[in-house]
Amino acid sequence: MIKKQTLWCLLLLLISKAYAFDVKVKVLLEGPLQGATMTTHLVNELKKNYANVPNDAVDLVSVELRTQLQGNAIETKKAFLLKDGSVVDYATLNPILHFNATGNSYYVVVKHRNHLPFASKNLVTNQATCDLTIAQNVFGEPKIVQGKAVMIAGNVHNEAGDMYEINASDFFKVSQANDNHLVGYIPEDANLDGVVNEKDLQIVKSNAEKLYFSQIQ
Repeated sequence: MIKKQTLWCLLLLLISKAYAFDVKVKVLLEGPLQGATMTTHLVNELKKNYANVPNDAVDLVSVELRTQLQGNAIETKKAFLLKDGSVVDYATLNPILHFNATGNSYYVVVKHRNHLPFASKNLVTNQATCDLTIAQNVFGEPKIVQGKAVMIAGNVHNEAGDMYEINASDFFKVSQANDNHLVGYIPEDANLDGVVNEKDLQIVKSNAEKLYFSQIQ
């Protein structure tokens, strides 16, 4: 007969093998940022297309683990970004992202559909918190808004050779969307309020003039 202590040890072993690398991630998007938090204007649009959407969801992001900053992702997880910058698992809404990767430390990369990617400056260890709102934690020289590092808005022209910089092509796309009065869940909506208008043009124009680009691809 197996003792309870033995069963408990076996259960812990199974749990530990199910997920090998855990991390909490925090990040802010420039577009919807207002004050200390981000707006949630797109939450109803998200609910039209996805299940289990939190009421304080800003948008979807993807979180990658890499062994090298310029290398390929060894694992990617889809997640919801909440208005306070917390990232939660897409399926479980758990603030701890569970990966199957077996290493003890990785670079963490966050990507969004119309903001430039962000990456951790250093390797992040298992069960740590990767706070990418702190400039010292971010690879490169991040843009700072109200004392916080932010992912830069306006990366809407995602075609080969032009995917990781904000330039005139991005501004042209937003200008066209503004002329056509486009609304909804679309990449040209730089501030994520569901409408393309002068506010989006101002954001993208400003970032294009500064030639913001990402070294992370």
